[in-house]
Amino acid sequence: MSRGRDVHHAVEHAASDLASSVKVPGFRAGKVPMPVLRSHIGKERLLSEAIESHISGWFWNAATGSASAQSSSRELDYELPDSEDTDWRFTATVSVLPKPEVADWTKVQVPYVEPEVPEDFVEHELNVLRSTVAELKPAEGRPAEDGDTIVLDLLADDGGQRDYVVELGSAGCFRSSRSSWSG
Repeated sequence: MSRGRDVHHAVEHAASDLASSVKVPGFRAGKVPMPVLRSHIGKERLLSEAIESHISGWFWNAATGSASAQSSSRELDYELPDSEDTDWRFTATVSVLPKPEVADWTKVQVPYVEPEVPEDFVEHELNVLRSTVAELKPAEGRPAEDGDTIVLDLLADDGGQRDYVVELGSAGCFRSSRSSWSG
């Protein structure tokens, strides 16, 4: 059921839409006064336009509270109300979708496929992991070698940087003219 104020709103909306498309002698399009428009097109056409443009929304508002799931196919039937201020009813015939049968998920079998991981990928990831969580120990009794990690204090007039960590022999490491480093 649609309340009278809903129909009144629909009539106002339809009248506004029709005012821009209906040609009334002596008036520009969209400038026809509502009383003139209503008398020119007639009460039935105005109500019919209002109902046709709003009935789908009214149907979905009414169907929202329904517990059953409707399909999108529907047949709407109505008679025009006596006036735009009276309550108004329409009927809708819908096909109700059948309740789905849910499969027993505990019996679903999904085959396991052993993933193929290239050996070089595994080795690379292990090296990354080693470099990020490795514990550094002092190299006692020998000079530093390529691959050793050293911690430097870089001093400069503007302050420099303390505890600069670098791997000896890597691309980011500078080389000294000395042949050995001591840790």
